Amino acid sequence: MSLTRHLENIIISRTDDDNISTRKKTEGEKTETEIKVAEKKWDVVILQEGTVDLLIPELRDLAVNKAIEKIKTLVNNPECRFIFFTTWPSERQYPKEYCRGGGRIDESLDDMQDYCSPKIENYEQEFELIDNGHSLLAKKNGMLKTDNGKLYRMVKENKPDLALLEDPIHPNENGAFLNACEFYEILSGRKASNLKTNGQIEPQIAEYLKNIAGKN
Repeated sequence: MSLTRHLENIIISRTDDDNISTRKKTEGEKTETEIKVAEKKWDVVILQEGTVDLLIPELRDLAVNKAIEKIKTLVNNPECRFIFFTTWPSERQYPKEYCRGGGRIDESLDDMQDYCSPKIENYEQEFELIDNGHSLLAKKNGMLKTDNGKLYRMVKENKPDLALLEDPIHPNENGAFLNACEFYEILSGRKASNLKTNGQIEPQIAEYLKNIAGKN
């Protein structure tokens, strides 16, 4: 779910494959996310937003930013570290453009008008838009931004035959391992290249990805 829906929607059912059904919360209700964020004195909170929401300026600056601000007010540890998980371009064909109706973004916008991302012509343009969007929100909200998107780009440039995605958007085992290496370095302050574990992937691929994580 988007960060906004984490704050506004009550989960009413789940399936075994993690699909959910939701409804809007009513006055006085709290979502599972609101309860979970407020129930402990968290040292670290990691936030991730859907990539498209970072590509549409109005959606990023209004809905996503408001959700981040709200989540930060729920955390009862003033020393909490907030980390923004940066994503990567999808493998959908270019050119591409994403639009959302104003009514789905913010009440201040015209609900009869569509608000769109720039028309994206290539991978490098999409990467820059995603990275800049994350950087803007991270700076505005005092968050550390990860470099997962940069790591994916490095692999794409240096080892293009090594697949990191299982579909146009989501990471496969290789991509998940690379993400884990990035978070290991951020959270522990140690080098992923010193890890002995290879997870469930080929040892030579694991060693390559551990070393990539240390180059961001």
